[in-house]
Amino acid sequence: FAGFDSLSLTPHTQTHDASDSLHQSLVRSQQVLLREESHLHRVRDACGGSYAIEKLTDDLARRAWSFVQEIEAGGGVIAALNSGLIQKRLNASAERRREDIQTRRRTLVGVNKFVDAGATTEAALLDPRATVTAHLEFLQRREAPTRVLDRVSPDDLESLVNAAAAGCTVGEMTRALRGGEYADLEHPFYESSSDGAAFEQLRTLVAGDRIRVAPLLVGSPELSRKYHSFARDLFLAGGFEVSDPLGADSSLDNLENDIVALCGEERACAEILPRVCGTSLVVAIGREHSKLAGRVHEVIEEDGNAYLTLRSLFLATRASKEADR
Repeated sequence: FAGFDSLSLTPHTQTHDASDSLHQSLVRSQQVLLREESHLHRVRDACGGSYAIEKLTDDLARRAWSFVQEIEAGGGVIAALNSGLIQKRLNASAERRREDIQTRRRTLVGVNKFVDAGATTEAALLDPRATVTAHLEFLQRREAPTRVLDRVSPDDLESLVNAAAAGCTVGEMTRALRGGEYADLEHPFYESSSDGAAFEQLRTLVAGDRIRVAPLLVGSPELSRKYHSFARDLFLAGGFEVSDPLGADSSLDNLENDIVALCGEERACAEILPRVCGTSLVVAIGREHSKLAGRVHEVIEEDGNAYLTLRSLFLATRASKEADR
């Protein structure tokens, strides 16, 4: 926030080309909050004088300069790209960030945590089939680039436009203009995507199936409420419909939910398990349910990979529904 002249936020779904009034309203509220609560419009440098920020900035600059020196010592950027040095560093960082988001160690409000249960998920992403079709059409258009690249000239704007229209990428045109000086990358970069793309995609798929989850609170009220809070936040992040919690004294004979989430201590969960097995897919919340591992579909740990868990439950539920048809 040091010395900026303006701040403009965009909806977190904009990269998916599917923004709606809810997301636009959320972004506007964030900007109002920064103005009214943080008073960013009244402070020239919000971080000025902060030793912690200055220390982090200095550490970042020193590490960046060290990497620049490493690249130069190895023969420059082209050599570093050819050897895969830059790709390996960036890919490792991207993988750590992706894992932190999927395990929810890094919070994306409204994406992997604290999702509004009333928010619509219909506009989260474009139809995956439309995306695949568009990609196939792009690949078909790319049959021509090899012929037009020979005519690309930096002094001829029309040749560049024709190359782009034929499906050439900026990298391909740059390589054609520079000849052998441009790196032929043997080591690829990770495909770029927004941080929350995986959860947004999953919510779009789950919304079409309307998968319903029933939290079942048993045993200690304090522990069961804690697990229920975690389970509700987790399943909402995946686009599942979470019903009001049930108690051990509830009627469990004709549950219409697709998933039952056992929230409570292991002994209490084991006692009630026979009453729900066979009616729905059953999961247990909490890592200490080791004795239930073979009796329920999955034991969901609080520090596990939330995205992979939700995706697995979605696929299992879909398979179960298709088997019943």
